[in-house]
Amino acid sequence: MLPELPPTAEGTRLGHWRFPRPDVGVDYVHDFGGWNLTVGGGGEWAFTQYTAAGASTSNKPTWYQLGFQVGFGHFAVGASGAYYKNYAHAGYAATTAASSDDGWAATVGGSYTIDAWSFGLQGIYASYEQNAFVASGVPGTSAQNETMWGLSLNGAYALGPGISLEGQVAYTQADCGMLTGGGVSVPTPLVVGVNANQVHSIEFDIGTAINF
Repeated sequence: MLPELPPTAEGTRLGHWRFPRPDVGVDYVHDFGGWNLTVGGGGEWAFTQYTAAGASTSNKPTWYQLGFQVGFGHFAVGASGAYYKNYAHAGYAATTAASSDDGWAATVGGSYTIDAWSFGLQGIYASYEQNAFVASGVPGTSAQNETMWGLSLNGAYALGPGISLEGQVAYTQADCGMLTGGGVSVPTPLVVGVNANQVHSIEFDIGTAINF
């Protein structure tokens, strides 16, 4: 499965696009004997979009995604990318994005499976445009892109048919960029009350997956 573009550090995905928003996706899977290939891609387009006050806007969100995976023996490797146009209208509560700002993310990973055990390593890098005037209300300022990267190590053990024990260790870091104006630069989050230009998180997960 191709990963979805993650939310920015300033907001969480809400998922409330305005209708209609048709989406199209295509997958290709083939076994070449000693190795197999999976390729997939898709997109979504909003035909109409409204502001919180109910007015229409011309900056309609558009989303594209493409990825592939190659399997050979006990190994599998893959990569994917996603691009959001006008992402502030695509369900992201970004407090530093203008209506026309875009964002993108790219991932790469690999896995190894032997008997009941499987292990995976995945990395992600993403970049989001920001608008200095939206963030600060001060004209004549400029803003760097917000960037983030993450790394996760995953493991799973098949306890039986359809039941597995799974765990993950993940690290994520976001660089919220700087606002510059009048020869002075300050971290972007400072204007919304956070005195830091970088934030990070460490995640530990363990649980069971049941599929029938």
